[in-house]
This record gives sequence, structure tokens and C-alpha cells, in this order.
Amino acid sequence: MAEVYDLLFGGPGKESLAGCKDIILLATQALLTNDVDEHALFDYGPAVGDPEVRHQLAEFLKIQYNDNVESDNLFITAAATQGIHLATTVLMSKDAPIFVEDPTFFIAHGMFQRDYERRVIPVQTDDDGIDLDVFERLLQETPAPTETKYPFRRMLYVMTVHHNPKGSCLPPEKCRRLVSLARKYDVLLFGEDVYDLLTYTEDGVPPLRLLAYDSKEDPDYRGHTISNCTFSKIFSPGLRLGWIETSPRIIQMLRDCYTTASGFCFNHYVSRVVGKALELGLVQTNLARLRKLYGEKIRAACRRLRENQTPVSFMEPKGGFFLWLKLPENINGEEFQEKAKAENLLVMAGSQASMCGNYKNFIRISISVIPRDKIEQGIDKLSELIRSYDV
Repeated sequence: MAEVYDLLFGGPGKESLAGCKDIILLATQALLTNDVDEHALFDYGPAVGDPEVRHQLAEFLKIQYNDNVESDNLFITAAATQGIHLATTVLMSKDAPIFVEDPTFFIAHGMFQRDYERRVIPVQTDDDGIDLDVFERLLQETPAPTETKYPFRRMLYVMTVHHNPKGSCLPPEKCRRLVSLARKYDVLLFGEDVYDLLTYTEDGVPPLRLLAYDSKEDPDYRGHTISNCTFSKIFSPGLRLGWIETSPRIIQMLRDCYTTASGFCFNHYVSRVVGKALELGLVQTNLARLRKLYGEKIRAACRRLRENQTPVSFMEPKGGFFLWLKLPENINGEEFQEKAKAENLLVMAGSQASMCGNYKNFIRISISVIPRDKIEQGIDKLSELIRSYDV
């Protein structure tokens, strides 16, 4: 059987998940062999999440972000997908428009449009990320509910750190302006921060998440921002565990909704196991390993593209999984995706990341699944296929 080079999937490969069994085993043994309250462990958990789990998570994030994180501002979820679901269904009315970047995470805009049947408005981006002049004009032009029981009349789904698919980070001055616009126009800023901790700089500290710019020290602070996060990228997606970091008023809305009242904490037992793994430093050690692995892979991919003098334009990202490649103008990304698939090379057409079908001569490649020792071969195959066109 011919070897398949997977530069498509944005999830972990075998190398990434190696050792997860041992971490869970050690954490489970430590949790269950201590003088644990059996009823509290196996009953419904507290609505916002177990206090000790949120404490361990906050202490972990303080170090990783090099920024203050308060446990009272954390809400345990069943991973990032549920964070999107909660925000969309609980925090605003059905007629509130949702703005997304163009391009963005392709599954997110599909969820908003098809699953939730919401009005979705794309906002063009530049090299840094969302174009804020265009965004403000769209805020002014797009009707939003005038009478609503919710504090937010609009939502922006945005990635300001290690963007998917572009790999960019929004500069601080633009983050500050984005928060200012949210306060002016009653916008819920939904920050998709799933790649923040996968930062491949020497110290591993990511740029500040958007939430940090929505400061409670500001005189007009009310809390407009969500930081939606997951253990799927930094540990294991099979655990289905994540968290939302946000303001007290949003925490209260999430805690008091019927969705939460139905089952309380959404993944209580697993959160207790992972909380123990955090206490033992096991997640931290695994994260350092993943940063090294993914950092080596993304640098190897960029280096090979340059060595091959592949006729593409790209920015080398400082974190995340993805490279956003601009192909020569005469190459259609969708056609290239199919041609590559026939050659056992999997990539994603850039137009899939655009709800308008833009970026037709772009492709997104992922370094997360393909083994480290196959990266160069995969990039060689990609370069060869691009050169097969008359460019």
C-alpha cells in the first residue's frame, strides 16, 4: 500500500499521544488511592467545575501565560467545541449576528451557519489578522437586535494567537481596539485560544490572549471576552475536556443556564483526573514535549520549503499546527487538493476556510499528524506537485 502523507488533519498523531496512557494511569492512581470523597468524585460535579481542579488549572495557566489567571474566572467544559455551542446558544439571542474572520477555522463557520442557522458575516483580514476598519463598518451596517434580555447584541469569533489557518498573531494595539469596539457595540468577543500554549519560542510564553486586554481595571469594564480553550491540543482530544476563561457576568450566565442545570459540570470525573495530573506536573511535562516535537516539525517544514525553493509565499508561524501557503495565481487550491489526494498527499484548499469561497490559490498544511521523520518527504512531494504546473 502506498504511503499517505497527511498534511491535512489538525489533530494529534501517534507521536503526540505517546505517553498519555501512563499520565492517566498515574493521575488516576493518585486520585483514587488518596482519602478521596467517593460521593463527591462520582456524583454530579459543581456547575462551574470542581474548585480544586480550577485552582490547579489557574496555577498552571499563570505560569504558561506569564499572566494572572483567577480560578473564579474558569468554567470547565467538555472541550472547545462545547465552548462554541454554549456561547452561541446561551449568551445571545437567535437574531444576533455572528462575525467571523475570512479566512477562519472552517468547521466553526459551518457550525454557525448549518447547525445553529445563524446569520454569519465574514470580515476580511490582513497579514496581522482581522481588519478592524472593515469590522467597525460592518458593525455599523449590520442590523442587530435592539431589545434583548442578553447583554450582547453581536458576536465575533476570532483567533488572535496562532490563527487557524494563517498562523498569525494580532498585535497588541489591534487587540486593544477590538476590546474598545466590543464595549461600544455590545459585542461578545469569542477568542478561540486552543493553540496559545503551543508556542515555539525559546520561553514558550504566548502573546497575551485577547481576554487580557479586556481589563477589569478599565473604568468602562463589563466583561465582553471569552477565552475558549481545550486539552485536546496539549494533551488528548479523547478526554473531551476544556475550559472557558471569562468575566464574572458571563460565568454567571453559563452557570445559571438550563444546559448546565441539566447535568452540572460537563465532564466532572475526567476533570478530576486531569486536575490531579496538573498537580503532579504530568501535563506540564507532556506540554514541554509537544512544544519541542511540533516546533521541530514546523521549522523543518518551513526550512524544506525554502530549500526546495518551492514557488509559494508563506509566513513562518511561532506556534500552532498550520502553514498557510499562497500558490502561484494559476493554481486553483481545490483542484490542487484533489490532484494531491490522487498522489497520496493530503492538504486543505484555502477556499474551505472562507465562507465566501475566497483564497482560491491558497492551501493550508498541518504538521501535527505526519511523523517527524516524514516531514521532509511530505514537503518534497508537495513541492514537486506544485512544480508540475506551468509556474
